[in-house]
Amino acid sequence: MLKYISYKDVRKPLINIWLCIIILMFQPLLVQAEGVVNCAANDVEPLSCVDIYCESVVTSEGENCDAQFDFHVTGDTVSFTGFATGAAPYFFDWDYGDGTLGTGESTPAHRYAAEGTYDVCMTVTDANGCVVTICQEVNFAVHSNCNANFEYTVNEYTVDFVDHSTSPLGPFFVYNWDFGDGISSTLQYPIHTYGDPGTYAVCLSVTDAGGCTSQYCEDVIIGEPPAEHCVASFNYTANSHTVLFDNTSSVGGEQATHDDLMYFWDFGDGETAVDFEPGHYYENAGTYTVCLTVADTAGCSNDFCSTISVGNTVGTTVSGVVNSYMGMPISEGTAFLYEIDPVIGLVRLKDSVTVYQGAYVFHGVMPGSYLVKASLNPSHLMYEDHLPTYLGNELFWYNATMIVVNSSPVLNTSIELTEGFSALGSGFIGGYAQSVAHSLTSPVPLNDVSILLLNQNDTAITHIVTNDEGWYEFRNLAFGTYKVYIEIAGFYIPPMIVTLDGEYSTLIDVDFLVNLQNGITNTNIEELSDAVNVIQYPNPVEDILYLEMDVVQRATFKVSVNTFLGEELVAKELRLGAGNQRTELDLADLQSGIYFLRVESEDEFIIRKIVKL
Repeated sequence: MLKYISYKDVRKPLINIWLCIIILMFQPLLVQAEGVVNCAANDVEPLSCVDIYCESVVTSEGENCDAQFDFHVTGDTVSFTGFATGAAPYFFDWDYGDGTLGTGESTPAHRYAAEGTYDVCMTVTDANGCVVTICQEVNFAVHSNCNANFEYTVNEYTVDFVDHSTSPLGPFFVYNWDFGDGISSTLQYPIHTYGDPGTYAVCLSVTDAGGCTSQYCEDVIIGEPPAEHCVASFNYTANSHTVLFDNTSSVGGEQATHDDLMYFWDFGDGETAVDFEPGHYYENAGTYTVCLTVADTAGCSNDFCSTISVGNTVGTTVSGVVNSYMGMPISEGTAFLYEIDPVIGLVRLKDSVTVYQGAYVFHGVMPGSYLVKASLNPSHLMYEDHLPTYLGNELFWYNATMIVVNSSPVLNTSIELTEGFSALGSGFIGGYAQSVAHSLTSPVPLNDVSILLLNQNDTAITHIVTNDEGWYEFRNLAFGTYKVYIEIAGFYIPPMIVTLDGEYSTLIDVDFLVNLQNGITNTNIEELSDAVNVIQYPNPVEDILYLEMDVVQRATFKVSVNTFLGEELVAKELRLGAGNQRTELDLADLQSGIYFLRVESEDEFIIRKIVKL
């Protein structure tokens, strides 16, 4: 194959001209139908110098290759990651759209001189000569929303400062500390010793990689406070219109108790209280300034105020980053926010947003408990090799890390998509996903739900979403045993376990039927309505879970709390007579999360979801 032909001889211009004519006459024989040769004569001066340059544009001949690239902006630099399929090794050429070219690297970084929209093209040539060019627009702009913040610990006259500043561009700050006594520092975590007691206004100014600047100041008290020194402070938990206050006031440097100080609360809505740790119900949704004033008999008095939001307000933000399993920020992705119902523990989709340059932001998030999941879009070249993943880097919602939103933004919730390990073969698995509301209704298709494929060792293989008819399929699978999961947040759905071999290489009836009432499928669960009616409360639960059981006739029941995978954590056996019976389970030692309450009698049992706070 002819790629480049170049001839130059300044001493024999006439011979050069004849050589170009010969090349043009015989170019079909040179190229042999694998490309097109373009020739041009440049810098021609009579009886002087002739320069001839010929270049072939190679076209693929039945080869199969493809390519795609992602990019991520950090400051004034854009990092690119190229992907290719075909015959390795691959050779990469880059056109950054600003007149600059690059070659050789699959993960280059390029610095742009100015903001703007650039048409970036990546050309990949594989080992068989197959060439593919992919172009996309890169909107380069330095965006940042940074926030300076710090905490400190006082040990007599020495103060340890801990930086807690944040930026979506990462922890790359220029730090400038002003300790309020004429001394400054540029360290991230400085230690400063004051010469005299007093109150000092300490300010931290930070600048991130995008040029965003933020300042945070706080008064630091140096020197031993008098024994009667009192400080008011509190935390709070808001649940809709009800707010519970946690009194964290101190006296003499120690946590105050009910009898140490006098307390006066102003809830900001015209109501007041003198309790140590009150609860308050707000009639109307809105934002209120709550103030606590403390005093003692020695004349010490101090107050502390905080702004709280209750009811249907504007909410706050939940943000984070999504990386591929190789650690690079993704493009063409979606993040999902699931809310856990605070009363009955149901999990429901609250919002979804586009992942842009590896980052996502949910706005207007109200106080509550949530799960976050991220996935590549189906159009992405690496879609099948990156499985949808929840916060905590878990494939399933019941193992995910739950976030609790109060009034402050939740930042830096990072997710790394799970890598799929596929092995090619001739196997096929397919089926339908359907749902029913109850036994009297006909099944309807479950479309656009996630189907995960794992091997028998629970190693992730690949995934897909169902189409409008609820159909899914996995092609070109190696022989072996697989677990097929339908993954719907809030639903208890065991896997279908199937084996592909020489006799059964194609399975087209691996179907799922989901009961929308209890979220259970592929099991023979029967309600115990003929034997007992069970009511559990509270849900969510902190320590003690109570069960009200209306028993039809004397029977023996086993009551247990289990993980999704069936691990029994708490259990007790009950021999109950007919009538209304009450029992309780101590869940104080369980970690926060989602569990399943199981009540069984002989061959029948029920399963209920519970949330442990």
